[in-house]
Amino acid sequence: MSRRPLALSLAITVLVTGAARAQVVGTLGAGTGQVTYDDAPRSTVVSLNPALVFEGERTTVSAAGSLTRFEGGVWSAQAIAAGSRFSNAHGPFRSEMSAQLETNSHRSAFRTTQLLAQGRGHLIGASAGLWLGAGGGHAWRSPTGGALYRADIGVWAQLAGTTLRLTAAQNVVNTGESTPGVAASTLEASVATSRNTVVLKQKVQYLDADAHVAWSNARIALDAAAGQRATRDGARTNTWLLGGSVMLTDRLALVGSTGATAYDIAQGLPGGRYATISLRVTTRAGRALELGARTRAVARDMETWREQDGTVLLVVHAPRARRVEVMGDFTDWRPLVMRREADDRFAARIHLPAGSYRINVRVDGGAWTAPPGTTPLADEYNGAAGLLVIGT
Repeated sequence: MSRRPLALSLAITVLVTGAARAQVVGTLGAGTGQVTYDDAPRSTVVSLNPALVFEGERTTVSAAGSLTRFEGGVWSAQAIAAGSRFSNAHGPFRSEMSAQLETNSHRSAFRTTQLLAQGRGHLIGASAGLWLGAGGGHAWRSPTGGALYRADIGVWAQLAGTTLRLTAAQNVVNTGESTPGVAASTLEASVATSRNTVVLKQKVQYLDADAHVAWSNARIALDAAAGQRATRDGARTNTWLLGGSVMLTDRLALVGSTGATAYDIAQGLPGGRYATISLRVTTRAGRALELGARTRAVARDMETWREQDGTVLLVVHAPRARRVEVMGDFTDWRPLVMRREADDRFAARIHLPAGSYRINVRVDGGAWTAPPGTTPLADEYNGAAGLLVIGT
């Protein structure tokens, strides 16, 4: 089924320093679908897909698995662990180190493993950015494996709830094939090939280009992608994806996707076409879990309103945020989770007499900062709180 990376940017190091500001989200999906591998008949499958994501202030680590049973009792399993670590910002520039480890098993007879580590440099603006990266790794498969190298470039832009991403990656893979010039295009053929000890080393170069559009609001997320894999000898394979999720409750989502994948040259895994539907439960209430690349949401502005009953309404505008918290001397510096009022706006009603207060805001478990529109005041912890003035 779909073998998209868990994230465009994923962690190479887990640092405990951000644990106090981190959040961990688990999901479990179960579903069914139709899969057609290259040169193989269509098969009905059932699958179980657990996932776990750790999100810190500058670190993301994820792990996911897939256990799939085909018609006739044949099964396959996949596991992916990945992560990324960003540097502190230096103006608009940030660096990133990432790594991904993937392993696949089919019928316990055909196994592959791939490890890839990359470094990237990012230029990040308010609603757009670009990156340039390079890295390498190794793929292990019977009867042999080989080194792999990758250089990639990408640009992204965000408008309201829509994200557009364009990427291109140049790949070089050192492979071993038992039949010169012929790649095993099905899992069964790969198993048979792995039993032949006659190996011919070869180097394969190919370019992956991809365009991806994602849109989401509080309850619905939609994805569409189209790409092409072009090898140096002129062979081309088109890939595409259409998918989406709908939150049925705060923790239960209906997820569907269909698409086409290309033959995995490094691991010798087949491409194909698929259509699946599943139910996914998550440990965190809110919108659909986003495992794709993202930029950290920030608070853009804050407004205050005096209600007729004397309470004060605080409204924070934070596009793409999943969770916003406020605290201040009026809460004894205990965090208060704000309620989502609209797609990008979060609100809290507090009883506040007229006067001046110190206030902080935090978005998606990030750093506590002075809210936009307030005057920053240094605090005793070498941080800054905002000066909030409430009139009569």
